[in-house]
Amino acid sequence: MARLIQVSILFVIALCFLSLLDIVNSEDVPQPPVSQFHIQGQVYCDTCRARFITELSEFIP
Repeated sequence: MARLIQVSILFVIALCFLSLLDIVNSEDVPQPPVSQFHIQGQVYCDTCRARFITELSEFIP
């Protein structure tokens, strides 16, 4: 039983060490520019839960 615990602890330590090595060797991934997307549209409050604009829908600025 003690041997199983020792092997388990050794396995967890090795896994943590290998994960740390992977983080150290990783490269920064370039992020896309902020202005890449231009979104158009309107936001409305769907009081009837109809999922489309009705006479009771109120537009949110």
